[in-house]
Amino acid sequence: PAAIKAVAQNVPDHIALQIPQNNGFRSHTYRELVTQMEQGADQLRKAELRPGDRIILLAENMPEWAIACLGALEMGATVVPLDPALTLEEIKTLIGRADVRGIMLSESQFEILSSNLPNGLPIFNIEDCLTPFGECPKAVAQNVIPTPDPNADIALLLFTSGTTGIPKGVLLDHAALIQTSQTCVDAIEPDPHSE
Repeated sequence: PAAIKAVAQNVPDHIALQIPQNNGFRSHTYRELVTQMEQGADQLRKAELRPGDRIILLAENMPEWAIACLGALEMGATVVPLDPALTLEEIKTLIGRADVRGIMLSESQFEILSSNLPNGLPIFNIEDCLTPFGECPKAVAQNVIPTPDPNADIALLLFTSGTTGIPKGVLLDHAALIQTSQTCVDAIEPDPHSE
């Protein structure tokens, strides 16, 4: 989130995210992205989620996926992204294995899964700045030891595909995400001074 905010300071009206829609594009500027990211983080705090809590993110490819992920990271949570193509049993198993404190869903995923999700977990609508779907129970926060270096906090818990066995959880910290992003930028836009 700090990297996104830094870009927003320099180019607030540049497009940060967009998706094709109705023969055009639906876009979000960096200014809008930061505002929505912060609103999402506030919604998660209202549900008493705490830094270090793990939150499932399950949705189709859309800008709101990134906004929800950044909102959760902004409040210090660890995001556990799941593939919407997983079966209901796989989703339920991974929710249990990840020991999550909340779930962020698209509206279509909520319609598919709402009657099969664990009771007592707050469930948030990624298409409405993480407003809860219905009554929002408070998260049962765990005791998380604060990490002195925020870049060492775990940003994502990714589950492997499990093609050779049970999916395994892979932890990625914020510094790894920044490094991966920079590598992608360097590959797309090589440094003109390096030649």
